[in-house]
Amino acid sequence: MASDYFKNYLPAAISRQLDFTSLEQLPDTYLSGELKKTMSDIVYSCLRKDGKGAVKVSLLIEHKSYPDKYTPVQIGSYIFSALQKQATAKEPLSLVIPVLLYHGKDKR
Repeated sequence: MASDYFKNYLPAAISRQLDFTSLEQLPDTYLSGELKKTMSDIVYSCLRKDGKGAVKVSLLIEHKSYPDKYTPVQIGSYIFSALQKQATAKEPLSLVIPVLLYHGKDKR
């Protein structure tokens, strides 16, 4: 399912550079203790088609049943946390894809 999701929803310029047959789920997480209370994430590794190594792609799952004007800040803090963990580990910075699942009735 992850492979199909990435193929369909990543920007085409990125998607066509990745070898989705190599997609592998990793045991990593980029969530801080505070963010773990409300979010979950899944981190994948995928080889580049040009043979220049792998890229980590992270899916952030955040469920919302009501509109919240601070959701972009919450998701932004996750992205920053992911990049900070990678930088601290001296890893190459990887792509982070936030996904918001809204199941409320208000369409604001």
